[in-house]
Amino acid sequence: VDILVNNAGILRDRMLFNMTEEDWDTVLKVHLYGHFYTIKAVSPLFRQQRHGRIINTSSVAGLNATTYGQANY
Repeated sequence: VDILVNNAGILRDRMLFNMTEEDWDTVLKVHLYGHFYTIKAVSPLFRQQRHGRIINTSSVAGLNATTYGQANY
């Protein structure tokens, strides 16, 4: 393995006051824990090889404050 590309994400559109904890947790688990666990799994190999690349993707929605109902996104 030379490269890991993390490109997972889900969407649960809700205004914050209508969002359940389950919706909040589900999005964060996929976005954050998904990256964490894949990086954790490949890190020992990259260290052993003394080489490896990790690319973490995200959404343009995080840069623009024009999207409504995506407090957890």
